[in-house]
Amino acid sequence: MMQLKFNIRLIFLLFFIGWTLSCEALNNDMPDVVATVGNRKISQKEFTFAYEFAPRSTTQLGKRTAFNKTINKIIDKILLAEEGRSRGYDNDTAIDRITDFYRRAAIVRELYLKHVRDPVIISEEEMRLAYKKLKTTLYVKNYVFEDINEVKNISSDVVDISHIPIFTGVKTIRYKTFGLVDIIHWNDLNKNIEEILFQLQVNQLSEPYFDGKRYHIFQIVDKEYDIFLTENDFYSKRLSLQKVIRRRKEHDIAFNYMKKIMKPQNLIIKANSLDKLTDLFWNLRKQSEIMIQSPTIREITGISDNANILYEPIALFHAGDWTIEDFLFNYELKPIDIRYNSKMSVKSGLKNAIAILVRDYVLSEQGIKEGLENNTAVIDEVQHWEDKLFSNKVKRDLFSDLVGSLPDTTELEKYYDNMLSEFLQDLRNKSHIEVDTSALYAVITSDEGLPRKIDFVSTLIE
Repeated sequence: MMQLKFNIRLIFLLFFIGWTLSCEALNNDMPDVVATVGNRKISQKEFTFAYEFAPRSTTQLGKRTAFNKTINKIIDKILLAEEGRSRGYDNDTAIDRITDFYRRAAIVRELYLKHVRDPVIISEEEMRLAYKKLKTTLYVKNYVFEDINEVKNISSDVVDISHIPIFTGVKTIRYKTFGLVDIIHWNDLNKNIEEILFQLQVNQLSEPYFDGKRYHIFQIVDKEYDIFLTENDFYSKRLSLQKVIRRRKEHDIAFNYMKKIMKPQNLIIKANSLDKLTDLFWNLRKQSEIMIQSPTIREITGISDNANILYEPIALFHAGDWTIEDFLFNYELKPIDIRYNSKMSVKSGLKNAIAILVRDYVLSEQGIKEGLENNTAVIDEVQHWEDKLFSNKVKRDLFSDLVGSLPDTTELEKYYDNMLSEFLQDLRNKSHIEVDTSALYAVITSDEGLPRKIDFVSTLIE
């Protein structure tokens, strides 16, 4: 696809990373620990993460109330997790397997930082060149051919060949004597096409460009330059230029690094097992429910009930072999979009999902070889997931015990809330808990000084 597409989750993640870094910079001179539960320390970073993902019902309460509620939730989670450890949950193989998945995800993230993000250097010259392109408007004709032989016969006189918009949604106008042309700016297209266009002179035809399906000949019919280029304007756009350049460089480095790591794996996806899995995914969905969406937990659970195929091999690679059950386990923890347009699209989606999840596993193995599992960020991630999984299991067990002891379950939720509250209070009474309120209230969050509740309508009326 020629047009750059932005994933909303990626945009949110970049935003989250941005404010986290800025908050950390502001918090550098303050005590790192905001509370302790026995020997367990709660850091600023752990608290900030929990607060930023707290529900609006919490964050709109006012800073001190919201902070107190958030730190108490963290303390409760830790107390329940410690209770789970005392019950031997740390020997639960199912929890170990889930924790290992998240450990590996954290290792892959550290591998990315080490080999992709950290090595990127952006020069002043690159940013100034990008700024110059940003201030340039291109008027482009795009001629599309199905056959390479058609391309070879083209001459400089291409007026009679129809223009095809370069991508869906591009602004197309009728321009002077050239007919329909696309208006293109820097960062409208993928880097490969962009480099071709910005190197062309006016009226020059490009070399054939193959997009994987068809051949393209591009022609610049005109260029417009913003002559008011100032240092102030450059510096005002410096950060956005840097972000785009970094994203592109990281993409290229990551792609090449992944190819280097994956090539020796010789990944083979077993056709017979893939066909069986496709049939199961397809048949579990009622025809009336077929739409463009990912499988639900019902599909995953339904497939997991087919024990006769669960342990058939589906992916063979150098670092290990996966059964259908291995794939389903990883897929449930990291769902990947599968389109239900047709049975073939389901098969294609499953094949892609298998390849991505195996890739992540292989990258985690590489990270382990490099000792990245000992990085503080990985250790913290494992701690987070162990606490979450152990505390949730304690709550599930308490709920199950309560259901078995009640003759009447009409007020089950009320009984459970009261029982959990009493249980947590008992754990608190047995534990040594300290909260450094001065350190806690000094933590800077992304909404510092701003109202959390925003109403566009009332703001407009006022």
